[in-house]
Amino acid sequence: CEMCIRDSNNTPKNKNTQMICKLFPSSCNVYARGPVGENVLHVAMLLNTPSTLAIARYLVKLYGRALANAPFQERRHAGDPPGAYEGETALHIAVVNRDLDMVRFLVQNGADVRARAWGPFFGPWGPMHYGEFPLSIAACTGQRDVVAYLKRHGARVDEDRDVQLSFLEWGCCFCLNWLGFFSFFLSSQRPPSLVALFSH
Repeated sequence: CEMCIRDSNNTPKNKNTQMICKLFPSSCNVYARGPVGENVLHVAMLLNTPSTLAIARYLVKLYGRALANAPFQERRHAGDPPGAYEGETALHIAVVNRDLDMVRFLVQNGADVRARAWGPFFGPWGPMHYGEFPLSIAACTGQRDVVAYLKRHGARVDEDRDVQLSFLEWGCCFCLNWLGFFSFFLSSQRPPSLVALFSH
């Protein structure tokens, strides 16, 4: 199925829809994993073309919240170490792509705004430490509209261990001289304590 998504980039748009309608829901397992734990929705989102995003929307409409929230998962057994992208969902990818329309679409179709990507790629020393949550990624990349939208739909900064921003993420907002953005980000929220910031 992933190969069909990749191939669909090179076919006319009307043929895309025909091909995808033939594949889903009967011919392919949309939850099947690729080599780094990705499924067909992740591939469509990562390719980030008008055709593949149309396919992503079609798949989410067809399979709903279960597919929208399906994370990257490379591990085959509980004792295995997490894969590099473990936990990343389509919503994380939409935020990284700076695609507010797709963020809205995914949230409206049940995407979890508090989904956590915990693979080493997102960790404190990983190549993309803008945080583990869609909200923190949006904040650290200055996406005011995405931050506001996610906050309105339940994403929040508080002292719960599972949703707090790390010290590095907060530091990112300061270091990039986004004090105005930082205050916007915290508006109507109780800022986390210093203990919470340093304990992440």
